Amino acid sequence: MNYQKLAKWLPYLFLTMMAMEFVFIQMRTGRLTIGSDSIFHFNQIYEAEQQIKNRNFSYFMSIYAFHQSGRVINAVYGPILTYLLGALLLVVKSWYRLQVITSFLVYLVAGCGMYWALKKAKVRSWIGALIATIYMTMGWVPRWQMGSNYSAITGMLAPYMLLVIIKILEEKKLPWIGLAALMTISVESHLLTALLLSLLFLPFWLYALRKSEDQKRFILDTAKAVAVTIILSLQVLLPLLLISKTNLLHMPQRMSLIANALHLAQPSRSIKTGLLIDSNTRDILSRWVLLFFLLQAAAAVILRKKQKFNLAITAYGLLLLFISSKLFPWQLFQTSFLSKDLQFPSRLVSIAYPLLLLGAGISAEYLIAWAKQHDEAMLQLLLVASLIFFTGSRVKMVNNQIYSNSGWGYMPGVKKSHTTFLGEDNDPADFEIVQNTSHTDNPGYFIFEAQKIVPDYLAVKKKATTKKVNYSFFNSVVLKNQGVNKTVISGGRIKLTWTKRQAGKQQLPVVTYAQSSLTVNGKKVTNYKKSLVACPTVLSKQGKNTAILSFNDPCWVKAGIALSLLLNILAAIWLIFGKRLASKVEFR
Repeated sequence: MNYQKLAKWLPYLFLTMMAMEFVFIQMRTGRLTIGSDSIFHFNQIYEAEQQIKNRNFSYFMSIYAFHQSGRVINAVYGPILTYLLGALLLVVKSWYRLQVITSFLVYLVAGCGMYWALKKAKVRSWIGALIATIYMTMGWVPRWQMGSNYSAITGMLAPYMLLVIIKILEEKKLPWIGLAALMTISVESHLLTALLLSLLFLPFWLYALRKSEDQKRFILDTAKAVAVTIILSLQVLLPLLLISKTNLLHMPQRMSLIANALHLAQPSRSIKTGLLIDSNTRDILSRWVLLFFLLQAAAAVILRKKQKFNLAITAYGLLLLFISSKLFPWQLFQTSFLSKDLQFPSRLVSIAYPLLLLGAGISAEYLIAWAKQHDEAMLQLLLVASLIFFTGSRVKMVNNQIYSNSGWGYMPGVKKSHTTFLGEDNDPADFEIVQNTSHTDNPGYFIFEAQKIVPDYLAVKKKATTKKVNYSFFNSVVLKNQGVNKTVISGGRIKLTWTKRQAGKQQLPVVTYAQSSLTVNGKKVTNYKKSLVACPTVLSKQGKNTAILSFNDPCWVKAGIALSLLLNILAAIWLIFGKRLASKVEFR
């Protein structure tokens, strides 16, 4: 009995040790890795941490971070996840500790999800553990540690959608509670994650609907899942609806689709460490991983009569892999909404890789069982050794990449960015100052030293290019901050004070929205000149001046957010402590 319990927990212990190894590699250097999205998301997290710490909340306005500009970010960009990370930062205190701990959690949650999906597909434990480890080394999952990319959330959650898919194909009925929980988590973390998980789920949902003996019940359960997801996600959807319908927003910038599509890359050696790097993260596909997938495709075709599910998931995975790559004519879609909303076609690998690895696990299980049944010891040994060797090689390659990046302290290209400022001059001395601030127990030091201009969701006076919006924000907010003192006061408001030698005009380094309320020297101001990014220019008196900025969201939005947050808390308690419900949500 004890042996059975040990055997049950060994895969989880193994995955935990692998997740620990990935973060231990970074701990050997003792450096924070600053990635392409790190500074932006760290501002989000710092905003939440400071609001919790000071018990002064502003759901919409940024009152502590983003240059204390009053811009709306957290309300429309993963508020629940951001507040959870803010609470964690309040406990661990430094950015370095936060990155290490959250990276460990992302690896572990992703690995366990992949393992559960393989177990649900009746793949033996040791194969499942190895395939899950491979998954932890590829795609966007490692990019949380390397670049603070929220697409890692897609990679982390995608295996759990596989559990839903396997269940509906086996039972021809929808586990709507579990589906609603998964989709709610994805919406509240990263809207694009929810869209990608829906894309992963849709073909199998259509097939299950067609095969269902009770299609009305199946559709009703789907409607319940959608309704619950919408209600629980109101705290994201309502703010997004409010500011997008009442303001002219500058949305995420257009990116070159073809330049950010998946492509093959040769192994290279790190300039910093000399280690061999055969990357398979973000938009890079290793030749060895491609060979692994092609072998899986061949196995799925050969075994197609006995394993139709394997053939289906492999075919869909290969289709998504093709669409994510430069082989797909992405240049034809550059002027479409995809260049702004998807930006990186390589994001599709977040749902392609889980499908292909699930298929690989099913194929390996069948072939090893067949070899054992037919006394093909050499074939069995070859299959086992190949899988172990491939897993080990992928672990080594991602470890080399983690060590090299953390050795530098930043991802390649970060210091070349025209909108990223590490210290005053972006020189080595300034960068070391930034690195040192990541270890202090005051996370605000890092936010002050490391700055990145990101124009997403700024209210603009008129449509303009991202370059012009960035320039306007830098000149109207970042530079103007030096002449105006900002303090946060009760009610989630920003107080601005400045001194004028003589009466005249003063541009305030804050941004405004249709819902913003501005009071200058005790009088509410509504008619004022705005810069491109809606920074107000007001009349000042001689001497000391005071302005107060607040955000007035409608009562129906406040009520919807409050209801949604309350229901989220109740749903979490129900899921965690409700024994009867746990059996309904159980996918494994």
